[in-house]
Amino acid sequence: MNTFTTLGFGEIPVKGIGRYIAILEGFLVWFLLSIFSVSLISQILQN
Repeated sequence: MNTFTTLGFGEIPVKGIGRYIAILEGFLVWFLLSIFSVSLISQILQN
């Protein structure tokens, strides 16, 4: 999760409320990426 939500493998650690925002952002991006992947695969298989 750290390498996904920060630049440079955590060279700039997030503290305070920003940490929770980064966690939320990470989960949101994983969720949106999975929806995109499923939609793309669905479109490919239908054609």
